[in-house]
Amino acid sequence: MSGDDVFPDRNMSQRDKIEFMLEREGWAIDAVRANTRTDPPIPTYSYTVGFTDRFGFPEVCCFGLNPSDCRGLFGMVADALAGGTEFPVGPAFIGLLDGGQPCAFLPVDASSAVGMFPSLAEHQRLAGRADGAFELVQLAWPDPAGALPWEPAFAPALAPVQLLLGEPPPEPPARASPARPRPPTAGAAAPRPGSGPGTGSAGACRCSSWGASPAPPAPRRRRPRP
Repeated sequence: MSGDDVFPDRNMSQRDKIEFMLEREGWAIDAVRANTRTDPPIPTYSYTVGFTDRFGFPEVCCFGLNPSDCRGLFGMVADALAGGTEFPVGPAFIGLLDGGQPCAFLPVDASSAVGMFPSLAEHQRLAGRADGAFELVQLAWPDPAGALPWEPAFAPALAPVQLLLGEPPPEPPARASPARPRPPTAGAAAPRPGSGPGTGSAGACRCSSWGASPAPPAPRRRRPRP
């Protein structure tokens, strides 16, 4: 395989690609193209398959970033979980991204959003579980100034890029650190969004496919400025 070829056969089925990644790394990633025909439009997003089985942590989704960027972020999370880090679910925290940038794992109602994650649903069925019987969190990333999507100062131009499926914290909390902060990782600065909703290339992402994007549940709205 060349440097960009992560699968032994480009004609592998979607599920075979997922299985290949699961066997090789213990978890997999799938990505979905942006869909501008829905209201609101759905930006590109990626999600994990196998995090719960491998690490006992919810599956992770991320909106508005190129699949290759999501692959890097998910890999950082996987490395930290494998090393024993315990991440908070709900409140914002620092310690994952470089430069003291905050992020958060927001809980998502998987039963209402299962149609957006077909590879996860299939993985559940093959394991003898109900399609929507999985835990899911959304990795929320900051704008260049360090504001998160539900905060009044979040860059307005990025609001449609990072669709919020997850439930933001009820009040802006003090930003915690993981139980065992992960050392800074080279090249892991604050993630780069695409130039618009759903823009970006797959690059060298180990994604199994670009799936069709169904209509999402109602997105979470940012809080108005006081």
